[in-house]
Amino acid sequence: MIYIVHGENNVKSRAQISGQQKKLNIQTSTELTLEDLTITELNGYLKSNSLFGDKTLVVIDITTGKGTEEHVKALSEKSDNTVVIIYSEKNIPKTSIFLKSAGDLGAKVVENVKEHNENIFKFIDCLFYKKRKETYAEYEKLISADTDSFYLFTMILYGLRSMAKGFYKSPSFERGSPYTKSKVLGQLKGFSEQGVLELYDKFYTLEKGLKTGEIQPEIVVSMAIENVLNSK
Repeated sequence: MIYIVHGENNVKSRAQISGQQKKLNIQTSTELTLEDLTITELNGYLKSNSLFGDKTLVVIDITTGKGTEEHVKALSEKSDNTVVIIYSEKNIPKTSIFLKSAGDLGAKVVENVKEHNENIFKFIDCLFYKKRKETYAEYEKLISADTDSFYLFTMILYGLRSMAKGFYKSPSFERGSPYTKSKVLGQLKGFSEQGVLELYDKFYTLEKGLKTGEIQPEIVVSMAIENVLNSK
């Protein structure tokens, strides 16, 4: 089973990858970057089998890498128990060998176009500014619009990552627009370094519960909201 997931709507792509992992009941995944892999290493990941015959998930990020015939050959010879998701943060050009070989590989191609959803970003902004009343008002709007709970949790995770990047002044944060940087720095005034780290631990537990089916998506979102609002 091979999927090619690409497009500028990275949040949606990541939600689909996590959703597929949950759907197939795969406990852990291996994330690789194409340009850092040798063909031998790639073959090792694609042909490995669980001792118990369980399915494994391998996500290959090709955003900055260029595929070759050797990569396609490795994919065609993968283990039957290995599910592969070829992922790109950008639109893959039609000339890409992965798209050109999709039919031969039996790969399903999913393109996620960037959507302008003002409500979701307003919700995230209110949440990380810790505006409780406004946060729940925006949350109700999203629920009324049948917004997927799994997508909501993914967006909250996205917000937390943005906060962490701002807190530690990561290169990607520094490359951001003045407006985005100013907003994140304003939100960070309500958090301590310890608070951000604790949120990561709590969100890891929530994400694990979501993927294993131990916690329902709606409950995960509610818990995530309260974790952020009550963090120090």
